[in-house]
Amino acid sequence: MNRHILALAFIIVVVLAGCRSTKQVTGDVARNEVVELLTAIDNQRTTQECIDAKIRFSTRLGGQDLSLTGKLQMRRDAVIRLQLVAFGFVEAARIEFTPTDVTIIDRINKRYVQVSYDEVETLKHHGITFYTLQSLFWNELFRPGQQRVTAADMKAFYAEIAGDVATISIDHKDIKYRWRANCKARQLTACGVSLAAGDESTGLNWTYSDFRKVNGEKQFPGAYRITANMGGQGINADITLTTITDNNSFPTRTDLGSKYQRMEVSEVKKMLGM
Repeated sequence: MNRHILALAFIIVVVLAGCRSTKQVTGDVARNEVVELLTAIDNQRTTQECIDAKIRFSTRLGGQDLSLTGKLQMRRDAVIRLQLVAFGFVEAARIEFTPTDVTIIDRINKRYVQVSYDEVETLKHHGITFYTLQSLFWNELFRPGQQRVTAADMKAFYAEIAGDVATISIDHKDIKYRWRANCKARQLTACGVSLAAGDESTGLNWTYSDFRKVNGEKQFPGAYRITANMGGQGINADITLTTITDNNSFPTRTDLGSKYQRMEVSEVKKMLGM
């Protein structure tokens, strides 16, 4: 299995599982102003039920560059699927998030690893679910442990505003989540989660850019930059959405059949040197 792709998907999930709180944001603005800002941001999010996009995927790990094309297919509350294609026509790997589990598929060697969110105790403890990842991909606020943010939830967030930039935060047990927002455009431009433990730093940072309309509707990010670090091992990935549609004619689950061999999580950790 391609080590770059496997490491990125695996570390994103593990980073979310292990993150703890950082320094508290100070200078919080008035609660009603926070609610007003967050409501405006929420009103700007796309209401499409599906996103089907062609992508360019690039990453660097261990001194090696990897560039692939592929697809990003998402159906709200059902699936997030990354299909990665080598040489323009050979599907090399597939990463699939559903409400029950994460599946990473090696199309070349006919292998896969699948893990449910409930199998990772720290994910369950901290309220990290499919809906957390869905919010990251869909460029939306989230509240850990909940399927979506409601109007009543807006009062649970804090914000610090400097000019046109707002830093938004929320605590959940011992984790702090932070978002950066463009107040003028009413758009989230980044989400970050971080951990400092001893000499090791663990964190995830997800930035958004190149916003564009989908099918004449509200704007959606045309590019993600994902930076993940765990125990000193860092991975950067850029995902550029070259075309974005609201096509909904794709399945919510990949049928692997009997030709694929399942790998255990322990095998994956050994491959990645964890």
